[in-house]
Amino acid sequence: MLTLIEENAKQGSINENFDEQYHNIAERIRGLKLKKLKLTQENRLAETFSQRIDDVDHCLKDSTCTVGGYDDELVRRLLQSAKVIGKDKIEIQFKSGIVMQQRVAYYE
Repeated sequence: MLTLIEENAKQGSINENFDEQYHNIAERIRGLKLKKLKLTQENRLAETFSQRIDDVDHCLKDSTCTVGGYDDELVRRLLQSAKVIGKDKIEIQFKSGIVMQQRVAYYE
């Protein structure tokens, strides 16, 4: 790009070819910057995802298979939300993105 500017300065006049080439180069630079930004964002997302997987893996390795009772820490690590859908039905959304509905036995 600098050589293009130097060439135009040597000619000393307005050159249509220069303007067109300059515009094309500027567009390519803009496109490459956008591509770099997108790749950077994707890398951050991948790192976040990897960190979450490592956290879940660590949690699973530290926990035993038997659950003696309600474990608030485990629930907070695994669940995103729990919503009441109806009188006997709830919807559970896990942090991994899995959503499930569960019937709840109700006795009077």
